Amino acid sequence: MAIGKIVLSNLYRLLLGIVRSFVGMRRRGSALKIWSASANIGDGRFQSPKNSALGVGTFDMAVGDFNRDGKLDVALAGYVSPTQSVVQIMLGSGDGTFRKGQTINLPANTSPRSIATGDFNNDGHLDLALALNQLVIYKGAGNGTFTQAASIKVGTQTPLQEVRIGDFNADERTDIELSDGAGLYLMWSTGGFAFNAVLLKSSKFGIAATPVDVNQDGFTDLLVTYYTCSIGNDIQPGACTNWEVLLGSANRTFRQSANFNGVERQRSRPSDAVRLAGS
Repeated sequence: MAIGKIVLSNLYRLLLGIVRSFVGMRRRGSALKIWSASANIGDGRFQSPKNSALGVGTFDMAVGDFNRDGKLDVALAGYVSPTQSVVQIMLGSGDGTFRKGQTINLPANTSPRSIATGDFNNDGHLDLALALNQLVIYKGAGNGTFTQAASIKVGTQTPLQEVRIGDFNADERTDIELSDGAGLYLMWSTGGFAFNAVLLKSSKFGIAATPVDVNQDGFTDLLVTYYTCSIGNDIQPGACTNWEVLLGSANRTFRQSANFNGVERQRSRPSDAVRLAGS
């Protein structure tokens, strides 16, 4: 039991740090105008950046082999001017360097806060999911280029803040987790580029999640972070940063296995877990 508490406590600290960094990046995103790649030396250090995408203010990025050459590529979601946002494809050379590929110009005065990649139509090619005012899906051709395949209205707030992927019911279809900042949605894949959106949890002060198979049972789970007061007020003794673990299952439901607040006090035990409907 003591070991379990230590592991959960350390996981909490890691997740809280990621979320606070996430919030900071969102606030500073408008100041970023460069993207660079640094190769890992292998001893905890990194080489100097080999190249960069100058002029692309990057909010988020997705990594995958978009042109099926066995080398990792990157899709940058960002902006090139105060009114023009883009998705910039950077094709990997396999040595830590990248070259510019397709540039997808987005509608004027939109803000691409988050991007993810997965094979949504099971054709063997990676596709893109982009969080704009709506969720926009781009179909990958397998050669590093993409075309818009769907635009789906989700949530009540714009722009959408986060999009991530996973197979939460292990049906071999790629599902989508999405947040509009106030609500956390699970978009169950129904095949192709069609999804059934369900609200999982809401918090008017902010909510986000990280998909990961926490218990290694083959179902993608969710590490959910949400605020119960305004960001900036989560300081002792009035901490309002909370996180919980939601375990995925085959019947499109989630079981809450842990729930912590900002002072690391566990508020629910696995034996007290509640079930959250996902369909």
